[in-house]
Amino acid sequence: MTVAATDYALQAVVVPFLAELRRRAPRIRVAVRPADNGRVQAQFENGDLDDYAGEAPPDLHDRCLFDERYICALRADHPDAATAPLTIDRFCALDHALVSYGGQQFWGATDDALAKLGRERRVVLSVTSFLALAEVLRMTDLIAVVPRRLVADGDGLAMFEPPVNLPGLSKLAVWHERTHRDPGHRWVRSILFETYGALEANDSSLA
Repeated sequence: MTVAATDYALQAVVVPFLAELRRRAPRIRVAVRPADNGRVQAQFENGDLDDYAGEAPPDLHDRCLFDERYICALRADHPDAATAPLTIDRFCALDHALVSYGGQQFWGATDDALAKLGRERRVVLSVTSFLALAEVLRMTDLIAVVPRRLVADGDGLAMFEPPVNLPGLSKLAVWHERTHRDPGHRWVRSILFETYGALEANDSSLA
């Protein structure tokens, strides 16, 4: 089977799923490929893709795996870590990094939210990978707004709520009508759903 995911979805969705799948069906071969949102529909229709973790294009089946929220992250020994959460003034004064999968974008949802308040931040770094961003934060004085699950282990990072309201996101499992009723694919998807049901229950118990 072939699965497509962004690097964030790879860490937050695919890795826990593959760990459980290996325990139950170690002989299944899985190919994981980078997500190409503009080609997902065609990849499904051509049979090049079986499952996708991301946003659901029209005419595809989907199911919500979890709802995600955004938090601020900076390195644990950052000069501002001890005074977090930050005021909006201090937040805007710091140098920020963000992820732009297309590259060369220095504006995101956080900037939209700040603009509604008549504020702006200074984004000095744009990278194409959430995983690379986490490493950048550990090694610099930059701050970033990231999905909570990306930095849930807290390794070397301090985390706190952003000083501006930000909409969260829903991470979906997406599949095509071609495999919707296939018994094998239905069984594999059931493992995916069970995995995230257990993870969500654990998150709730720790909240």
